[in-house]
Amino acid sequence: MKYFLFLMFFSSCLIVFSQGNQPTNSVTITPNANTTDVKGNIKASGLVEGGSLRVNSLATGNQFAANPIYADVSGNLITGYKIGFYSIPHAAFQQSFSVFGETNAVQPFIIFYSEDLLVPFVLGQYFAIIAPLQVPHKSKLENIKIGFSFGSNTPKSLRVRIRKSSFDGTSSAIIADFNTITSVNYQIVVSNASLNLIEIDNQNYYYSLIIFPTTDWELLNLRGVSIEYRDM
Repeated sequence: MKYFLFLMFFSSCLIVFSQGNQPTNSVTITPNANTTDVKGNIKASGLVEGGSLRVNSLATGNQFAANPIYADVSGNLITGYKIGFYSIPHAAFQQSFSVFGETNAVQPFIIFYSEDLLVPFVLGQYFAIIAPLQVPHKSKLENIKIGFSFGSNTPKSLRVRIRKSSFDGTSSAIIADFNTITSVNYQIVVSNASLNLIEIDNQNYYYSLIIFPTTDWELLNLRGVSIEYRDM
């Protein structure tokens, strides 16, 4: 009888000792024949590891987070990108050289600035206005938006170019060139155009935004420019 009681006491001690050494902050989920679903939040301070991982959506839904991770239609995780917007105010533009070459005679060119728009006064039609384009290195230009109006009965549009120039002066090229929609009778229009994901290389080049009318400068009111880009 004494031996039996001793064995029972010894067994109880083993059980208590065994249970006391189990980690109290770990949970083991054994999948069943179907799938074990966990409803609620799971927080892990260490490594989460598995043979496969499937996510239906980004938990925060924040597309502006740096280097976010998204799930494609198949549930596979993919690296996303940050969407940014670079705004160029009207006051950033200055007079450029003749868009038709420096051999043209210099014409009077004056720019008037107000609180929210730019009004060039030009006696000739061979000039452009130019502003620096400064977006993050390796980002990709996706879209450009321009707000402007013309004080004329004749519908008029703007010609927009982006020039890429090397620091050593060995190369220069127009990497975007398009016409905006038209404006008439002081009607403010906002023109959008795709930039086809032009990649920016700030290490070797600098970039300029060049704008000039397709006909003449008659009472142009330029409000500003916004460029949408992907920061990879």
